[in-house]
Amino acid sequence: MLPHIHEISFTDFRKNASSALKLVTAEGGNLWITRHHKPICAVVRMRDAHLLAKLQGHNMKEMMGRLEVDAARMQAAKRLERKYELTEIAGKEWEYPIFGP
Repeated sequence: MLPHIHEISFTDFRKNASSALKLVTAEGGNLWITRHHKPICAVVRMRDAHLLAKLQGHNMKEMMGRLEVDAARMQAAKRLERKYELTEIAGKEWEYPIFGP
């Protein structure tokens, strides 16, 4: 699942920068600063900044598609893991071999 994106005007950001940054640092969301209802910049966590460096020069639509596919694969893997956790490995009729005379 992708992080929540919150849009805020530049004027509101200047007035409420402290609370706006808490959205990014504490909740893990992304903040888009807008001017005249158009995004002009984004505020992301520092640990996500390395991803931006990788994205530069790539098609954003393709990268977002890849992120969605990866998220779907992780959810499917979690569902499969839960399914195997519920599966009994040794059946009720499991018997050990007879050892010795």
